[in-house]
Amino acid sequence: MDIFDILGIGSREDSYTDLIAYAFEHSTEFREKMLKMLGEEVPGNWEVFVRPSVAIKSESGRKKDVPDLVLLNRSGPKVLLIENKIYSGEGWMQTERYASDEFKSNLKEYLKLDTIPEVNYFFLTLDGTKPYSKDFKAISYSDILKCIPENLGQSRLDILLKELKGRLEEYYSWPSPEEDEIVIDYLKKTDRLVSTYRTFIILTDSLLDKGLASQFQKECGITANPGSGYIPLCSWYKESWISKEYPQEKDGACCYNIHFEFQWDTKDDSLSLYLHYETNPYMTQKELKEVGGNFVDKYQQARDEFFDYIKNNPPKEWKIKKTPLGVAHYEFDKGIRFGELKKDVNSLIKSMTRIVDNYVNSHFATCN
Repeated sequence: MDIFDILGIGSREDSYTDLIAYAFEHSTEFREKMLKMLGEEVPGNWEVFVRPSVAIKSESGRKKDVPDLVLLNRSGPKVLLIENKIYSGEGWMQTERYASDEFKSNLKEYLKLDTIPEVNYFFLTLDGTKPYSKDFKAISYSDILKCIPENLGQSRLDILLKELKGRLEEYYSWPSPEEDEIVIDYLKKTDRLVSTYRTFIILTDSLLDKGLASQFQKECGITANPGSGYIPLCSWYKESWISKEYPQEKDGACCYNIHFEFQWDTKDDSLSLYLHYETNPYMTQKELKEVGGNFVDKYQQARDEFFDYIKNNPPKEWKIKKTPLGVAHYEFDKGIRFGELKKDVNSLIKSMTRIVDNYVNSHFATCN
């Protein structure tokens, strides 16, 4: 058990922000490596602000914004703003707010600057998760790991950096499941920074055979359904299966996002593979109803035609069922072992991919 665990701060993102800030201030090697990693070649005259309370005026009643870490080079002036997430997700409009001109103006007042500074934005997560704002660059703790000095001594800072290094190395080297390992047992086998979401990511990274995986792009995330706990999910899709983002005044028949989605419902430990047909960008059923009109009619008609095609050409393993998002699904045995799961997932995706490809090539050729 290390200091993080003894103090009960191993899962608190503020603890990691504080350590990064302290190392930036007190370790020349860490600071120089971190600045280079963030694209700053000149050391400059840097100041550190941890969770600064930046006063704002907002119609929502919010009186302040509190970014995790602000690094200021007064000789610029230049600001590096870092929003840090360990386990929590991005707050409501968080990165968009920080990237706004209004926030930069308020930050200028907080930092007591004469002019609005140049600001570079970074979103720090364990896995390099993309932020909502395109002004933010995604970075990961693997980048922070490279900033830790190679030769660490016995100072308080060095001891904490050793522990951080150990935690991160464990996180990024966590083993994949064994072929005969029960999947649910593997998913729940965690330690320190390694959460069930991390084990889920590693498992799904290993699910598809290389030849099949090369045909798809992969994205993972977390969702929840009414009555369920949190649900880690992973989707696989081809570029041809997703339309351009269509505004509501365009043809709803050309608005689609078709993908496979593997889910682990942590409430009852069910494992499922789905074929989804959604809007692009994603809209809830409530949002679709609010749009209404010709767009929704054409979208629903195109979705119905896709469902009918799958229903009339069904791979025998899949259960065909129309839901607000789904078209087909498959439920795995809760005691399934990884080797069997991998075999089944590859077989299911291969059989359905041929059918989806045929439909997309014949029905959506004129959309993009």
